[in-house]
Amino acid sequence: MAATRPGISAADASAGGTHSITSDIGQQLQDLAEARDWRAVARLRREGVQAACALRASSPRAAAAIYSHLGTAHVALGKHARAVEFLEEHLAIAMEQGDVISEGQACCHLGIARRSLGEYECAVLLAERHRAIAKAVGDRFGEGQAHGHLGAAYTMLGDFEKAIGLHEQRLAIALEIKDRSEECTAYCHLGISFSSLGQHSRALEVYEKNLAISREVGDRRGEAVACGLVGAAYDALGEYSRAIEWQELCRIISTEVGDSAGEGAACQSLGNAFDSLGQHAEAVRYHERDLCIARELRDRDGEAIACGHLGNALDALGQHDDAIKLHEQRLQIATELDDLWGQGMAYAGLGIAYRSLGQYVRAVDFLQQDLAICRQL
Repeated sequence: MAATRPGISAADASAGGTHSITSDIGQQLQDLAEARDWRAVARLRREGVQAACALRASSPRAAAAIYSHLGTAHVALGKHARAVEFLEEHLAIAMEQGDVISEGQACCHLGIARRSLGEYECAVLLAERHRAIAKAVGDRFGEGQAHGHLGAAYTMLGDFEKAIGLHEQRLAIALEIKDRSEECTAYCHLGISFSSLGQHSRALEVYEKNLAISREVGDRRGEAVACGLVGAAYDALGEYSRAIEWQELCRIISTEVGDSAGEGAACQSLGNAFDSLGQHAEAVRYHERDLCIARELRDRDGEAIACGHLGNALDALGQHDDAIKLHEQRLQIATELDDLWGQGMAYAGLGIAYRSLGQYVRAVDFLQQDLAICRQL
């Protein structure tokens, strides 16, 4: 859950001329952000930046609010590098004004963006700063949120025990302040940390609590995510038929609420589960849908992964030439994205496909390239 966003004061919106126009843009962005219409916020990026620049000297709080809305929207849309640019401006203005509450909010959102870019140590520092500010101003919600963001960063750093402790602190605060949404989020991240430790049964327990709350509060998107997490836990436990039931429910709800990314993730999980059951023809159907969605969303990383999964399923069906084409596509995209792990997976897929064709020299060459990347990572 994002921190409460700074508003635009009546004084900021009351001036005439250009000031009035720029304040109108600020109000539009605030209204759209409150409606969580992130794509509409992003479409006003140019006007928003112009308004923020015009307001910075006369109404810095209004300028900070605009940068906050733009940054938060770009985080939600997965455009994290652009989000960092806006959130750095928000943070700078907050510090210039000595507005510690706004500074804490900026640190919160900026930390999420930095974490999404793989800058985990930086994300830890920002979350710690957010937590310190929240404690200083008596903001228990913000303090709990900061614990959670720290936990997420430590999960990515591989310190799962520390992450669990932080998520448990977030959960304790959520229960104290009776915030069901925060409680739900804490359960979700606790489950991810337990799963990372291989404790899939414990993960399943907290995912089920996450699901119960999502249903209680009528959060259909949250319910879809929770169903996917429950399915992932069953998959990790080797209970593929039950995993399929939950991932299918995730897919149905995601489709109902118009969450294409959620639908794609569910299709990916369904395809993998059917592959695990040896039902590769059924798996192909879901991997193809996952690939289609990734392309529609222009999600290059997701497209590469879907190509690899589809290639593996086709290879298992004996369609080795088609599999090779898909692994080559994955390799091309992974190379464009400087994704070494993805390149390694593509080389592995190519090696296996060429081995299936009896072309052992080429197979060995690709598998050796995969091995070299594994050692590098």
